Amino acid sequence: MNGPTGLDYSVLHRELDDLGLSGDERQQTKADIRVMEQEALTVMRSN
Repeated sequence: MNGPTGLDYSVLHRELDDLGLSGDERQQTKADIRVMEQEALTVMRSN
């Protein structure tokens, strides 16, 4: 109701499972996605 709030992480975890990611690779992918999520939210909220 107040605009974009972020990703649905339950869906993200499912996708990571489907990709077969685990351990460090999974952690790095989640960290990378969080960076993209934060940047996208900043841009969407600035309009």
